[in-house]
Amino acid sequence: MRPATSKPAVRTGARRWRGGVLVGLAFALLASTPVSAVAADPTQAGRAGGGWILGNLVAVVLALLSVALLMLVWNAMLRRVVAEQTAKLRRSEERFALAEAGTNDGIWDWDLRTGAVYFSPRFKELIGCGDVDLDYNWEAWRSRIHPDDLPDVMTQLDAHLQRRTPRFRCEHRLRHKDGSWHWALARGKALWDEQGNAYRMVGALSDVTERRRLEQQLAQAQKMEALGQLTGGVAHDFNNRLTAILGNLELIEDRPGLDEEGHSLARSAIRSVLRSAELTRRLLAFSHQQSFRPEIVDLNELLTGLKILLQRTLGESVEVKFELAVALGKTRVDPGQMENAILNLAINARDAMPNGGRLAIETANVELQQKDLVGGTGDIGPGRYVVLTASDTGGGMSAEQVEGAFDPFFVAENARAGRGLGLGMVYGFVKQSGGYVRIDSAAGRGTAISLYLRRETAGGDADAALDAEAEAHEHETILVVDDDPEVRDFLDTVLSSLGYRVMLAPDGQVALDLVSRSDRIDLMLTDIGLPGGMRGPDLARKAAALKSGLRILFMSGYAEKEQRDGAAIEADAELLHKPFRKSELAATIRRTLDRAQV
Repeated sequence: MRPATSKPAVRTGARRWRGGVLVGLAFALLASTPVSAVAADPTQAGRAGGGWILGNLVAVVLALLSVALLMLVWNAMLRRVVAEQTAKLRRSEERFALAEAGTNDGIWDWDLRTGAVYFSPRFKELIGCGDVDLDYNWEAWRSRIHPDDLPDVMTQLDAHLQRRTPRFRCEHRLRHKDGSWHWALARGKALWDEQGNAYRMVGALSDVTERRRLEQQLAQAQKMEALGQLTGGVAHDFNNRLTAILGNLELIEDRPGLDEEGHSLARSAIRSVLRSAELTRRLLAFSHQQSFRPEIVDLNELLTGLKILLQRTLGESVEVKFELAVALGKTRVDPGQMENAILNLAINARDAMPNGGRLAIETANVELQQKDLVGGTGDIGPGRYVVLTASDTGGGMSAEQVEGAFDPFFVAENARAGRGLGLGMVYGFVKQSGGYVRIDSAAGRGTAISLYLRRETAGGDADAALDAEAEAHEHETILVVDDDPEVRDFLDTVLSSLGYRVMLAPDGQVALDLVSRSDRIDLMLTDIGLPGGMRGPDLARKAAALKSGLRILFMSGYAEKEQRDGAAIEADAELLHKPFRKSELAATIRRTLDRAQV
């Protein structure tokens, strides 16, 4: 709303002007008195002769001069008043412009009787019309409101004009000049006359598009966090079930007298349980609760299991071709993160081929000598590797893009190139696994990304170390604490078969009672999540205070990193991740007991 010139000051100037004219006329009448007197007495005119003409002329001239002088004086006074009011108006407009710029709001002033609306320059800029002439009326605004938002805007506006709300406030979408929709916050206040009729409304408009976007991102993040927590909880409970199933199946398989068909059925069931355990691991990875757990992996087997998922993820426009090496060596990686790395490579390849194309995934055994490292292998060292390469037929990458491909901000800067999503994660995972990443690409000829992973030696399979089940030493006692009765029963059976004396407790309080009453407990195997308000780490600290030398082994159906960070577990404490094999349980218990006795 533009500031108006002060009306009282103008009226005062006008009154002074009229007063000056009246005074001038009065002086003129007084000066013309000799003319009137002479005209009324002819005898005097005769005696004066021709002098009366000169006298009248002088009087008239004096009257005119006095009027002109007064006009000049009052005109100067009026100019000064106008100049003062103009300066005030200019200062007011400057303050208005600075205030509008400082708040970044657009101002509107609506005459409700005529429908005319004043839109400030900033208002026009907010809708992209700063350089075009905009109709200054209500319809020019109303026509830009999103159809889905218009009913709510009209409801809020009517409520304020009817004095049901103290102010008008409404968020809605406005059509920008380029056709896009921007979120706006409209605020205003109406003025009413003595009869209670609204005749004017003044307000401001703010662009809140960025705020709404951030709110949506926060809501999505909270939704994903809640979903992740739910998923992690389901995976935890499922891991408890699998622990009991897997353990009992292994006991059945080891039972003397079981025929070959029974062994075959048991092994088949165990494989199914292990696949189910892989499913829970993926759920934990989705909920961001999966830690880095390297193990010996056959990439060919892993890729075979991913074939259907890859094809469904990439769609029909991308042809996926697998070229898997015969007798491929094994490597030590986290299988879940390896799958994520392969999926990221595939998705990047798909994005680089918007019109479709071919993705080739190859595996190979490679042995690099020092002489092979000349010419572009970067920081790759000599040695024996298992190499996985993903090649696409996309537009390729420039040298600058290749150089910055692993930058975390690469995706934001190169979105149109279809590259960057997760490449930093792939690089970090491969380096964490002791390997290297190489990119071979050029603009116009596609891209090949190769993951060099250290090949394990024939005797390097860590699972072989778990095959030898360590039996208990004489009279060694283990206290098992778990709220799941099936898990307790399984552990009781397995540990008893290994020669340990076993004590069972369903919660922390019962476990503490057993610790305080028992003469000998060598190790306490406790779940981290226990009922009754006493978690595993709390129980471990209290039990250790009651019995010095007590060794602690934790187990959990949640991920290792999540448990260590959330439950304040010592970095060097042993932790079994459910479900675990019988051999893994035996080896971990023996290692924990022996390490504590050194």
